Amino acid sequence: MVRIMIRCPETGELLYAGQLSDREAVEQLVHGKHGTGCPHCGDLHMWDAADASVEETAGELYAA
Repeated sequence: MVRIMIRCPETGELLYAGQLSDREAVEQLVHGKHGTGCPHCGDLHMWDAADASVEETAGELYAA
């Protein structure tokens, strides 16, 4: 499992943007923009694959 992280442009803090089943699924992110509500500033951040980083997980589930 991988989880997608983006950086809040207001605060610079990393935030969780979702979880995918594997690294290959991350390539699906190149198509279009995605929106994630930010717990740090309260805004909705639009992002694409260029804005995202991925972290390997041990398969545990994360709440958005």
